[in-house]
Amino acid sequence: MRPLGSSLIAADPRRSARNGAHPSRRPRIKGTVDWGVHDPSRVLPPPEVLDAFGLPPSAELRPVVDGHINVSWLAIAPRRQLLLQRINHDVFRRPEQVQENIVRITDWLRRACLDEGVADIERAVLRVAPTRDDGALARDGSGWCWRAFHYIPGSRTELEVATAIQAESAAAAFGRFQRRLGGFPVDRLHETIPRFHDTPWRFAGLAAAAEDDALGRRAGCGEEIDGFEAHASSASILLELSDHGATQRPVHNDAKLSNVLLDSTTGAALCVIDLDTVMPGSPLFDFGEMVRSMAHRSAEDETDLDRVVVEPELYGAIARGYLAEMGELLHERERPLLFDAARLLVLENGVRFLTDHLRGDLYFRVSRPGQNLDRARAHLALLTSLDAREDLLRELPRGASIPVAAT
Repeated sequence: MRPLGSSLIAADPRRSARNGAHPSRRPRIKGTVDWGVHDPSRVLPPPEVLDAFGLPPSAELRPVVDGHINVSWLAIAPRRQLLLQRINHDVFRRPEQVQENIVRITDWLRRACLDEGVADIERAVLRVAPTRDDGALARDGSGWCWRAFHYIPGSRTELEVATAIQAESAAAAFGRFQRRLGGFPVDRLHETIPRFHDTPWRFAGLAAAAEDDALGRRAGCGEEIDGFEAHASSASILLELSDHGATQRPVHNDAKLSNVLLDSTTGAALCVIDLDTVMPGSPLFDFGEMVRSMAHRSAEDETDLDRVVVEPELYGAIARGYLAEMGELLHERERPLLFDAARLLVLENGVRFLTDHLRGDLYFRVSRPGQNLDRARAHLALLTSLDAREDLLRELPRGASIPVAAT
């Protein structure tokens, strides 16, 4: 699922969707947006999809223009507001399994919220909107799978962290998400993207892409390839946790600020969204991703690398929020690796961006030439900043003084 915030929904949707305006004249919105072939306004939900989800042909359609993977629309009808998404089959080869995971996860979370006495469950957990025949997906005439979620009014998302309080609140939301799924049987989760956090495998992919050099791009990023390869020895640190008794749990795997729905008025975290990549794994994957995406104030594709600096205040806020929910549930070997998880996720994502650059930008959307290379360079700079502050950052979570489970 993609963010629902008004800042990410294009104005004048009917006109922008159908008048064929030149991409350069459309409003630019912060985030990774490809106004070319991935422009959502070129992939309107067809009439059969609207009908499948009980929407009239006259439903107002507003393209949601942020996100790397799926194409999303907000559909507004007199009695119904739904987020419609066309699932990217190139990334998710088995969309039925993706949606089956989401239905199981959201059902479990709703029961957990009921047990906790959460006052407004409709704003605390995503609700899947079924088709007319009670299915989870609808196929259009071209074979693409579409799904729908009930829109949560009075909500928004943000792409970049503004304050330490916001970072702490978002981190707590991901911690609650993990905690509430603590008893979920992981064997009921499909692996929607195989080897997603297999970092050694990601390094092998980078080596293969550099060796193939199909597009002749290697000459322009040799320094970056060497920079990442220098850290390859640390790639297995989280995968080895299971050898020491740490069990796999349901993990979000894309734990960034834009995947937390916020209250439009108070800014409080409401619920975690974008559940396509929930799979079994180490809970530290999510902590690492939060640090990668929220512990600094630079853009993902920042070209002024002097601005790519980890802020201890934000790092500490993330640790406090997350550990307030998950501190007691971490294995005794997991908590000492919080910093290592942050470092690993920066490293892994940088490797993925660089690999995609070498292969021709096939996975991550780009809005300009060289954007994935810029993303990779920014991650190398972020890794350098983490390493420069390692002693301080390793000490920050200790201030939470939360007991650690030994089982």
